[in-house]
Amino acid sequence: MSSALGYIGRSGGDNKAGVHKIMLVSAVDDRPLVSHGRVYVVDRDADYPVQGDEILIGAVASVKPSALALLSAGNDFYPAVRLELWDGQPVLPPGRWDAVETTNLTLLHGKIRLANSVGMQYLEPGFAIPPGNYAVRVCCRGRERAPHGEEIPQHVPLDPQEHWLIQFSPESLTEF
Repeated sequence: MSSALGYIGRSGGDNKAGVHKIMLVSAVDDRPLVSHGRVYVVDRDADYPVQGDEILIGAVASVKPSALALLSAGNDFYPAVRLELWDGQPVLPPGRWDAVETTNLTLLHGKIRLANSVGMQYLEPGFAIPPGNYAVRVCCRGRERAPHGEEIPQHVPLDPQEHWLIQFSPESLTEF
């Protein structure tokens, strides 16, 4: 499975010794609009992280129990965002990442969507992830190229400039 991030997820299954290989269960790519420097990754009906009631995860994300805010380096543009669900601890894709941060999320509904601060929603009806506790790795690159637009572009450009990878894995099977 290839993506705009330029890597291929590993296939899994049992090897000859009977050891389970980690598998990419599902993935989705989207290009949401960054508004006010943020894109939200939220479980259905979860409150968005907002300044003052959030926990910062490094310089690139903040979290509440069922929601994550991606803190973009730019504004009013369409970065590449990829969400991945793994059945164990995922591999970090090759290449240079500007930031790699980890956190935990509790998903009550299991329908993840992307949203921005002006109410636009993406991935409807939602990226399906079973309810439960998850370890989450947030990776970002291209921050130095993120535009600081004053106007929303009329069309989604071919070059996303900033790239985000959000990897979910069962919390009990993951040690980041």
